[in-house]
Amino acid sequence: MEKRIKCTECEGIYIKKDIPYEYLGQRIGIYPALVCNKCGDTMFEGPICIEMEKELKRRKLWGLQTKNKIPIVLSN
Repeated sequence: MEKRIKCTECEGIYIKKDIPYEYLGQRIGIYPALVCNKCGDTMFEGPICIEMEKELKRRKLWGLQTKNKIPIVLSN
């Protein structure tokens, strides 16, 4: 019997599903994931993340995410 993992967001249960993964508007592929049966929160396991990263690098999409600026807060 598989171990049931509770969702930290809503206390639902994660179930295994194959889901499409998109990055920067491009469909990268369909990957196995753990998806909460209540809120839909999604987790990918380590080896799958490595596979996804390799595909992003192959397509030269790795590192193209939006650059964010962190403001400097001055205190008195």
